[in-house]
Amino acid sequence: MKHLAIATALTAATFVTGAIVLEKQQASAQYGYSSDGQISLDQLETVRNLAWPQTYNDMIGILGYPRKRSECCDYYLMPEHGWLVIRYDSTYATAKAVDYYTQEFPIESKPKERYGDGLMSEQKFRQLQYLAWPQIEADMTGTFGSPRHRTNSADYFELWSGQWAAIWYQGSTATGYSVQDSLNN
Repeated sequence: MKHLAIATALTAATFVTGAIVLEKQQASAQYGYSSDGQISLDQLETVRNLAWPQTYNDMIGILGYPRKRSECCDYYLMPEHGWLVIRYDSTYATAKAVDYYTQEFPIESKPKERYGDGLMSEQKFRQLQYLAWPQIEADMTGTFGSPRHRTNSADYFELWSGQWAAIWYQGSTATGYSVQDSLNN
């Protein structure tokens, strides 16, 4: 009976430790990984219908490479202007995707009041599409001017088509861009 109590206590301690490690992993710093990482509604629906777990290679085959990555998760930009987060059981090449969840953009990432003119022509957008990433913020401003809206993590330019180009930053380094239908993040 004494051994059973010790085994139960060790199992509970392992569970609590695992929960703390997972919480720390999810809170770990995200870093830019790919300038794409934007998924379609069809890809999102595919993920919703998957049986879990999935291999890392299968997930890359379905979604491509993520926009951002952390120690435990891959982050894909959704059409609904939030993140699809794929959680993995390890950081090894044999990692399994164990589940997913969606996440709204953080409050500090929501567009603020109008910042500048921020209109981007078709010609300027073509320049944006062919940039090599990362870029320096000063070069981005020199090329594209002031954004229409600015947040802690992105500059937003209104496109000639009525859509929005979001240029993503980590500090003063531009890491990539995405195209969005609206500013309702």
